[in-house]
Parts: sequence; structure tokens; C-alpha cells
Amino acid sequence: MLKETVVSQSLASELSEIGSTSFTEGLSDLSVEEVRSKRDRAVRAENLLSYVRRTLQARIDLLAVSAGHAGNSDRDLTGEVVRALGDHGAHGGGGSARFVEVEIGSDDRALAEEWLNEMTGHDAGVADSLEFLNSVERGISSTRTQLHGVIEVLSAEMVSRYKSGDATVESLLEREERA
Repeated sequence: MLKETVVSQSLASELSEIGSTSFTEGLSDLSVEEVRSKRDRAVRAENLLSYVRRTLQARIDLLAVSAGHAGNSDRDLTGEVVRALGDHGAHGGGGSARFVEVEIGSDDRALAEEWLNEMTGHDAGVADSLEFLNSVERGISSTRTQLHGVIEVLSAEMVSRYKSGDATVESLLEREERA
């Protein structure tokens, strides 16, 4: 289903490594910096997937509007697109705000968009495309849920280090000053 490319293989490899049980094994044997680095990698991956998922949801909403508009020139397509991408789109729920800030850099944004284009580039009718894109979205959501678990484990380890005195706010501030 996924096109095999360097970008998708690279990101898929990163997600696979972070999602493996070995990624969070032996944390007590690692330095604070190593645990923090692992957590930063997991957060970055989650942010990338969040951006990909949001972009994919917009594509799904636009495709759904297009499918609903086919053969009906009397309806206002522009208004339907605005509604679909606004606060009440198919993925936004009843009245829930859909704006979610996802902090990723321009290089990561380009990587995420390229990966999404590679994953979803597929020739099919609108109904098949909607089904396919919804399936991809469910897979991304599942992976994000797994990443949340990894981030929780790594964050708990960091909290434990701060409570025990193995990590200090001063060392974090020094790290930030060096960066």
C-alpha cells in the first residue's frame, strides 16, 4: 500500500525504532542526556505525525466535499469548502475547534508533506480514495497513540531523575544555554 521510497523508509524506520520495546528498555542505565534525547526524538516524531494527520484530514474533508458536490452545480462549492475546512469539518466534531498548533520546523514540514504525498499518491475513484485516506488516517492515529505511550514512559523517567536529584533544573538551563 505504501510506496517504497527513501523518505518513507527513513521516517518509517525512525517510527519503528521509537515504537519498539527496546527503545524504552534499560532507561535507568542511560544518562539524563540520553533519556532526554530519546524523549526529544519521540516528541519530534509525534509532532511530524500530528502535522501529517492534520494535513491528511484536510484532504479527506476536501475530497468528501468534492464527492458530495459532483453533478450538483446549484450548490455553492466555495461555501462548502469553507465549512469543511472550518470548525465544523468532518473530523472536527460538532462545534469543536479544529485549530491545533503543531510545532515543526520547515525541514520537518517538507519531510512530512513529502511522506504524506508518497503514502497517499494513488489512482482511484473518489469513494475508493476516501476509504483509502481514512484507512491511512486511522493507521497514523494508531501510531501516534503508541508514540504517546513512549513519550509518557520517557517523561516519567525524567521526572524520576529530577525527584531523585540525578537531574537538576540547573543542568537543563546549562544545556539550553549551550544549544
